[in-house]
Amino acid sequence: ALGRRVGEDDATTFRAALASLARSAASVHAFDFIHRDVKPGNLLITRRGQRLKLIDLGGAADLRTGNNFDESETIFDPVYGPPERYITGKFGGSGLGMNVGWGKNKPDLFDSFSCGMTILQVSVPAFRKKGAMKAVRRDLKRWCYDCEAWRASLSERQQEDFAILDDDNGAGWKLVCGLVSNKGTRMSVSKALSSPFCR
Repeated sequence: ALGRRVGEDDATTFRAALASLARSAASVHAFDFIHRDVKPGNLLITRRGQRLKLIDLGGAADLRTGNNFDESETIFDPVYGPPERYITGKFGGSGLGMNVGWGKNKPDLFDSFSCGMTILQVSVPAFRKKGAMKAVRRDLKRWCYDCEAWRASLSERQQEDFAILDDDNGAGWKLVCGLVSNKGTRMSVSKALSSPFCR
């Protein structure tokens, strides 16, 4: 269902699959890992098509042990990765120190942006074409990651392609706007799970 134009009959399946993306990212974060490479190519669809599994942990950073984590190093896809590019902060160990570092620096927001870009691509048929997301990313950067302003610049015909995101009073669109934004205003995947789009 995710690789073709989705009709009304597929909407429930489609939304359930995308909600499972947020659950997968949240489960990685529950172990104090940041995936750092969330994108459609790193998702597997289950046989029934209602769940997505996040794969390829080669770039994941274990913030508890510091394994594969260096503040001066970045690993991400430039189309799907966040504008800040780096995860910064002091992490390590368990308990209060880890919680303070996580709460202050919000490293999970790195993956949140990528989840939003993935939802955007999979939801909008025109963005599934080769190279389309590069243009979307370039335009979002020009609009300073203000999704509302960016979308307002699109033609009426392009707006029609957002039908799945606009369904249910725009629940999906609000979710994308919350995830695809600058770090200071970005929604976490944990918060995204309470969105009507993910229920």
